[in-house]
Amino acid sequence: MASGVDTGPARISNWLGHVATDVDAVLRPRTITDLQEIIGDARDRLLVMGGRMSKTALMEPPGRRAIDMSGLNAIVDIGTDSVTVGGGITLLELSRALYAHGRQIPGFTITADPSVGGSITAPTKGANHPFNPGANGVSGAVLSAKVVRPNGELVELHDGSDDEPLALLRDSYSAAGVVAEARLKTVPLASADVHEEVLPLTPFLEDPGQQARALEQRTLLFPKLDLLVMRVHENRRPAAPDAPFDSLLTGPNTPYVRLARALPRRARATVLRTAVRLGIDRRATRRLHIQNLTHYPRDGSAYLDFITWSFSIGRFADAMPRIVAFCRAHPDYPAESLIEVFRTFPEKRFLDADERVAIDPVSFDPAEAPRWERFYRDYNRMIQDLGASPFLNQTRYITASDMRAVYGAKYDAWREALLRIDPTRKLGSRYLDCVLGTAGEAP
Repeated sequence: MASGVDTGPARISNWLGHVATDVDAVLRPRTITDLQEIIGDARDRLLVMGGRMSKTALMEPPGRRAIDMSGLNAIVDIGTDSVTVGGGITLLELSRALYAHGRQIPGFTITADPSVGGSITAPTKGANHPFNPGANGVSGAVLSAKVVRPNGELVELHDGSDDEPLALLRDSYSAAGVVAEARLKTVPLASADVHEEVLPLTPFLEDPGQQARALEQRTLLFPKLDLLVMRVHENRRPAAPDAPFDSLLTGPNTPYVRLARALPRRARATVLRTAVRLGIDRRATRRLHIQNLTHYPRDGSAYLDFITWSFSIGRFADAMPRIVAFCRAHPDYPAESLIEVFRTFPEKRFLDADERVAIDPVSFDPAEAPRWERFYRDYNRMIQDLGASPFLNQTRYITASDMRAVYGAKYDAWREALLRIDPTRKLGSRYLDCVLGTAGEAP
């Protein structure tokens, strides 16, 4: 038996606790050799757990055992312009270490809690391009990765020479292998002068100039309040780590969220329309890139849910008015909910490799769960009909037929490539079985 492995039974769950199950063993590798032995020797199916941030059934195990990657969290080396880390380290831990050196990942997810391995193997949001133009999430910073394949083999993939297998890895959800270690590009810590603007939403939907400006910033749309908030970044410049790291992190339960939860449902739209206007920061304030990181609690208090799909950037002007109109008209779309809009740049991925706009409805109040669930299913059907692509780790209820309708022959090639590497589906989840169309089949 490999060292560092705990074979005791346990109850595992995702970060909010709404996807939970009992397993016979949680396997905790401490070294790459441990990980190779666990995966290579396994004759059953394994669930790979990183930061456990997904709201989907990616956390539902296909078998009776799970791998907890949190022990592979070493910072192996911090170089002049790169960092080498274990695949189980979280973005929070990595960012804290780099901050002390005046460095950062070019782009990262807004959430601080995913693991590096999970951020590489699943599409993740990265709305930080005002600080570092052209930067995507962590997967876009990969220079090389050591990956343990389902047969236990350790392979090392390098950007520039192994672009095809890296592209598949970025859309694999660990089915193509588990990231044991990664070398990532770093850049100097950046800051900018940031202020917020409130604009009426309806004119924005017909204004190409404002839409283009919104995609260069961080923009939040409030369909039922008929307004938007644009966080504008100006005068980007280098920054020094001159404040305690933890003092820069933001929490998810902002005054707006707390107020939205406290108000009676009937009063929300009227009160919040005023509250958003009063709550913005119109004065330019110097902010560091690192201040985009939000640390989310695991008690379910952060927010209810989010739904992320994306369009090719040329579809934004046509799709956005339809999406806003759908949300406004839907009786179960909460009045306080917003839609986050952010741009993703071209990246070497198997599925969506072009420049895109991600559109992310967010709901804050757990008390709204039944209504949100009805809206969620209707929204999925509507936005798929518009020709959008799903962020699988952030979108529930996606089937193999949905994927084939979105991607056509590209989906079949993706499925074939994953099953070629992992024909027994040793690494995966019930969610991935559904997406691959293998649910219910004997491995």
